[in-house]
Amino acid sequence: MSPDRRIADLRRAYHDAILAEGVAEKVHAHIQGRARELNLTYGDRVVCQVLEPLFVAREHYERLLERSESLALALAELIVDLGHRPELMARLRLGDRERALIALDGGLRPHDLIGRMDALPGPDGEPTFLEYNGESPGGIAYGDCLGRVFDELELVQRLAERRPMSRRPVIPEVVRTFRAAYHRWADRMGRKTEDAPRVAIVDLADIPTLGEFELFRQNFEAQGMPCRILSPERLALVDGRLEAEGEEIDLVYRRLVTSDLLARYEPEGIIEVIARDRLAYMANGFEGYLLCHKGLFALLQDPADRPARLGARELETIDRCLPWTRLLEDRPLDGPEGEGGLSVLDHARANKNQLVLKLALGYGGRDVILGWRCSEDDWDRQLRSALASGRSWVIQRRVSIPVSEHPALIGGKVEFVLLQYDLDPYVLMGRRGHGLGVRLSSSEILNVASGAGSAVPAYVVS
Repeated sequence: MSPDRRIADLRRAYHDAILAEGVAEKVHAHIQGRARELNLTYGDRVVCQVLEPLFVAREHYERLLERSESLALALAELIVDLGHRPELMARLRLGDRERALIALDGGLRPHDLIGRMDALPGPDGEPTFLEYNGESPGGIAYGDCLGRVFDELELVQRLAERRPMSRRPVIPEVVRTFRAAYHRWADRMGRKTEDAPRVAIVDLADIPTLGEFELFRQNFEAQGMPCRILSPERLALVDGRLEAEGEEIDLVYRRLVTSDLLARYEPEGIIEVIARDRLAYMANGFEGYLLCHKGLFALLQDPADRPARLGARELETIDRCLPWTRLLEDRPLDGPEGEGGLSVLDHARANKNQLVLKLALGYGGRDVILGWRCSEDDWDRQLRSALASGRSWVIQRRVSIPVSEHPALIGGKVEFVLLQYDLDPYVLMGRRGHGLGVRLSSSEILNVASGAGSAVPAYVVS
């Protein structure tokens, strides 16, 4: 049986079961109740609004991981190149403070301890990668814990008896990765190591993802590592040591994204001092911020810009799995699109219905402008504003987002809602794929932070 047919048959059985009298109400109550018990919330909202997980054929899952590992390797090699090619780095339009933060890591590998590839699955199982979040990806805990919630459903248990399917829990593997990376870092620094390092999860005090942090705290402590959830203001330097509430901290899980650090804190704050003076192991470091730059996809696509040492597997992934992407610059356009002397800006103006304009270091679905949603005048105004902003923007070819009908309980009855979705493999240690995040949305911008967004677990079906 083909992978697509296998998934279609399984979903048909799931939908038939959910329509039986009283089943949808029972499933809805279970998901909502257990999600609140487990802090599966974004602010006050439960992150799962539908009654069905996402089923993925094993063949497609394995291809997705294989491609994400190849792309992660190519990006890591490009980061190394950027350190030796100032002309390329200049095109990314980073500010002085951004450059100073990136330099704090001092080339320590990996650049990204935990990252997330944002991917759209194709009908043949070949993914398209829209961007890479190599800094502090959110939502990791949601899929894991929602999987536990769905595992408890009798409906899911019956289906698992018919067709072998499994989940790939991510948090325990991330926590083990953090511990191993801490020991490698401490050995390199010549520091006495703690078998169970004391952990601080650090972010803004008013962040809406505190529920996810609590799930991580529980997993750190389940593996013997004491853990606190703190804002930077609650960290202190005492006699050359990093402390929180009187206890020394060995490992900082930095969930405070660099853009928020830049916007809210003055230079030489405690987070920067920790990284600069190696007071604790910082996971993830600031080079992960550079990996989030969407212009890296543009550099990888240009043979003159990408690292010369990439292998055939990495080059094939770049050619087959990256959408056409260019830095927004008033310079000649490379490739066949540039024939006739067109500039990047000329091409962007002439092809608005096929392009997305993105802030290169934006996150959370912010600063994404869909050309086909703009008038000609508004699109031109957005392009000119982006080019004059002093910040880096990219244009990227529009990619068809897959859609799927998912049952939801609305007004007391079952409705099948047409939602767009992505499959986002996680990458550990900058090279190893493990597990999937899934986002559903009625919007063309896929993000759980959106009111239309929903997370669900992914089941890999053999």
